[in-house]
Amino acid sequence: MLPSSLHWSLAGSFALSLAVVACGGSTVDPPGSGTGPGTAATSTSPTSPPATPPNSGTPSTPTASPTGSPTTAPTTTPTSMPTMTPPQPNVCNALVNAASEVTGMQVATEAPAAVGGAVIDGTYHLTDLTIYTGAGGQAGALPIQLKQTIAIHGTTADAITEVSGMSQAQSTTFITSGTTATTAGTCPKVEAPQTGEYSATPTSLVLFLVNGQGKTVRYTYAP
Repeated sequence: MLPSSLHWSLAGSFALSLAVVACGGSTVDPPGSGTGPGTAATSTSPTSPPATPPNSGTPSTPTASPTGSPTTAPTTTPTSMPTMTPPQPNVCNALVNAASEVTGMQVATEAPAAVGGAVIDGTYHLTDLTIYTGAGGQAGALPIQLKQTIAIHGTTADAITEVSGMSQAQSTTFITSGTTATTAGTCPKVEAPQTGEYSATPTSLVLFLVNGQGKTVRYTYAP
C-alpha cells in the first residue's frame, strides 16, 4: 500500500494496493569435513599419546592420514528465483484510465471549505492532488505519481487507479448530502462506509478527505 500520508482514493475506497512477495530461494548447507553437502562435520577426538615413551625402541602408531580427494564444493543451484506478484486484474469495471499523471503536492495552508453541490453523472479524471499541512507545515512535491479515472452514475462510482505501472479497478457506493460524501467499497471487497467533504460544479468534482495524520487531502477531478 501507498504511504499513510496519502489516501489518493475516493473516500479511501479507491486506494491501489501493491503487494510484493518477499524474494527468496533455497539454500544449501556448507559441506562438512569429510562429508557430503548439507551434512554437519563429525567431530573426532584427538588420538591418545602412545603408551610407550619415545625412543624406547618401539615406534609409536602414527595417526591415520586423510584419504581420498578433498571434498568438492556443491554445485547445487537454488530451486526457486525471486518473484513479484503481478498486478491484480481489473475485475470490478471496464473503465479505461485516460487521466494524465499527477504528482502529489503539500502546501502549508489550511484547506478551503467544501460547498457541496449537484454531482453530474459522468467520467472524471484526476487533475490535482494537494495535501494541506497547515500553517508552518511541510510543503513541496511528494515522491508519488498516479493516474485515476472515476465514473459517477447515480449512487455508485467506479474507479481505475494506476501507480508505477500497476493498476486496480474498484467500485463503491457514492451518496451525497449537504457537503458530505459517503462511500462504501463493493469491489473487489466490501468495506465499511467512509465520509468526506465535497464540492461539485457542472465541470468539476473536488473531494476533501482526512488522512491518517489528520491532514486534509484534496482530489480535484475534471471531465
